[in-house]
Amino acid sequence: MAEIPKPFSQVQSGLAWPKTLLTASAACFGLALASFLVLAGYERAVTRQSKDLDQEIQDIAASISPAEIQKLLVLDSQIKSLKELLPQHIYMSRVLEYLEVHAVPTARLMSLSANARRARISLQGSAPDAKTVSVQAAAYENAQLTKEFFIRGVGPGPGGLSFVFELTFDRALVLPR
Repeated sequence: MAEIPKPFSQVQSGLAWPKTLLTASAACFGLALASFLVLAGYERAVTRQSKDLDQEIQDIAASISPAEIQKLLVLDSQIKSLKELLPQHIYMSRVLEYLEVHAVPTARLMSLSANARRARISLQGSAPDAKTVSVQAAAYENAQLTKEFFIRGVGPGPGGLSFVFELTFDRALVLPR
């Protein structure tokens, strides 16, 4: 005859708790050992890759001549100087931007002369007709930073009319912000 199993509550569990603890400890140890081995392998790979890159850098550095290094140092010095000087010398870039923003697309500006100390610009240009000349003149005259505006001349020119404008602008246009 087969033996009838006892209900779970009647089974004696004398060694069940230590056996479970031993199994859990072995699993944790196995996990820690596996992690250690993976990290040790990763460290070797990174160290090898670092050595390879160091060697590559040394090879590249050895292939650069001292004359090229000197040229690079001069270029670096020039770039640093320009970074310091450019923010202080932005007069014309702002003036040109100001003129471009207020330019009428059909009018062509041919030349300009500027005096940053007096905040004055003289513009020569051409337009297809008198209406374009007057619209361009009004655009510069009514611009926010224009203090004075003068039309110095309008006459026949290549492709329509040529004009000469002179405007004095607010000093805020050329002073560093």
